[in-house]
Amino acid sequence: MKQIGERQRTEAFIAILLSFIGGILDVYCLYNFNIYALLHTGNIIKLAAYLVDGDWMMFLITLTIVLSFAGGVYLSNLYGHHHLGNRNRHSMRISMGLLVLAICIPNDVNPGVISPMKLGAGILFGLLGAFLTNNFFRFSTYGYSATTMTANINRLMTNLYVNRQEGKGTFDYSVKVYLLIFAMFIVGAIIGYAYMRFVPEVSSGFLRYYRYNLVLLIPLLGMRYLYSLL
Repeated sequence: MKQIGERQRTEAFIAILLSFIGGILDVYCLYNFNIYALLHTGNIIKLAAYLVDGDWMMFLITLTIVLSFAGGVYLSNLYGHHHLGNRNRHSMRISMGLLVLAICIPNDVNPGVISPMKLGAGILFGLLGAFLTNNFFRFSTYGYSATTMTANINRLMTNLYVNRQEGKGTFDYSVKVYLLIFAMFIVGAIIGYAYMRFVPEVSSGFLRYYRYNLVLLIPLLGMRYLYSLL
């Protein structure tokens, strides 16, 4: 049996935890802004739909979020190229800072409606998604995708097929990791949606504007723990 190295175990754990974080972030953005934080294939599909429907406002808003993600990937690579030391730790620190800024922006309109402040938060989430995913891709050597479940399902089924053809154990280490990544993304999405769906409404005070933002403390704590592993 192939020996599993410490780096491989650490990378698998990071991918699993990032998928949980990604599930919460994507559901939060979809429910609150009607955009995705990390799954920009969905945002590009929305762009096409808004273009056909002539909804120019949402087209421009969604395009801004997609461009913020693209710009964030560029900035992440630029930062990593010029920064000495542990680039992954510094990138994760930036990701946490972006999330803290997003948490501080109040929800001043109903879920699904975009205001200027919410657009600012959406741009921050686009940048955050770029730093999170690009940070992991630089660290990754085993092909896990912590936030893109389409890629993980493809690799999962490919590994199952290859294992069967080569007479290996069906559920080897990599297959189990892919299953856990997929499962934890669903768990994160369930927790995020359940919170957003059932958090009680209040008429005034701090919680009126920040009650949805409180669920983001979960991914923030997860990112802080990941920071200690990098």
